[in-house]
Amino acid sequence: MSDILPSGESVLAELGIDSVAIKFIQPHWKRTHYRAVINWLTKYKPKPDTTNIEKVRGYLEAFHHLCEVEAWEEATAILVSDINGLISETLHIKLFIWGYYYQLAELSNRILGTLDLDLDIILLNDLGRIYHLLEDEKQAFEYWLQSFSLAQETKNYWAMGAVLGNLGVLYASLGDYSEAIEYNHQSLTFAIKSKNVEGEQTALMNIGMAHNHLGNHEKAIEFCKQSLAIAREIPNRLGEAAVLQEIGNAYRRMGEPEQAFDFYKQSLRIMLETEDELGKGSVLFNIGNLLIEIEKYLDALKYLQASLEVRRKIKRRCEEAETLMSIGEIYYHLACHDLARECIEQAVIIFTQLGIPLSKEDQELKGKLLS
Repeated sequence: MSDILPSGESVLAELGIDSVAIKFIQPHWKRTHYRAVINWLTKYKPKPDTTNIEKVRGYLEAFHHLCEVEAWEEATAILVSDINGLISETLHIKLFIWGYYYQLAELSNRILGTLDLDLDIILLNDLGRIYHLLEDEKQAFEYWLQSFSLAQETKNYWAMGAVLGNLGVLYASLGDYSEAIEYNHQSLTFAIKSKNVEGEQTALMNIGMAHNHLGNHEKAIEFCKQSLAIAREIPNRLGEAAVLQEIGNAYRRMGEPEQAFDFYKQSLRIMLETEDELGKGSVLFNIGNLLIEIEKYLDALKYLQASLEVRRKIKRRCEEAETLMSIGEIYYHLACHDLARECIEQAVIIFTQLGIPLSKEDQELKGKLLS
């Protein structure tokens, strides 16, 4: 576990929890919880080949025991403690990267409203991100409005910029790219004002992404390259991977597959290093669809099946359905019509359950196979 977590002893020292001192804690039930914190942080040894969530199980159990005795500062310190790996991330950010959204929502809700407004602003913003990733846009919007209201109240410009950027992403996901650009320009203004360099990098990338969808590909590349320069300077490996993928999207839409493939591969390399499950599923999907466009169907199938596995793992059902549609298209081109029909039927069921209408292209493909 040493390659992922700092030692339990160092965490306990950071929290100010001493194994001798806890003997005098009263009442007994409270002492029992503190003893459990020590045991989980020092004695829990996950198996080498276990899942990421099991590798941090000691941290998570210690967090819950601290919450039981209302040691909110210590519990919060557990959640935002550094994890040492290829990138330095706090535990709650690492759970985002790994795709454990339900677990993260539970952790955030346990400490929401326990300390101060600044922490609540962060937690509400994070809960908005979680529910956006869980495809519950209404709930995401409500959390972001609460976060923004508190940020305005406390004149927290850093947080105001972050929330505005997330609202921009929300509007982009709903297909309102002009509104997305407006929100991200506001986010950029607050990021610069609060000297939030990472927020500036994200806003520039999101503006580029929206321009990509509007067909302004050269402008998209211009904004994304500004973002890429900042990501590499900070450095922010996750941000770098995301913006490399978006530049790849621009070149793909401009009909330059070799350029697109190069940027996608750079992005995928970083996502594999950083264990960014959401990003990995996305870039594998984009590579697969690029290969469909240049009629390399067997290569495309390999990437799309890998994307499907990731997206099912992190329960991204809409994206799972999108990937199934693309795999169905490959089988259609390979004249494997039964397999194609099976994939399309699965995708249509998911889209129907989510209340998402099929795109024009998907409707055409469905018509060819299911008529």
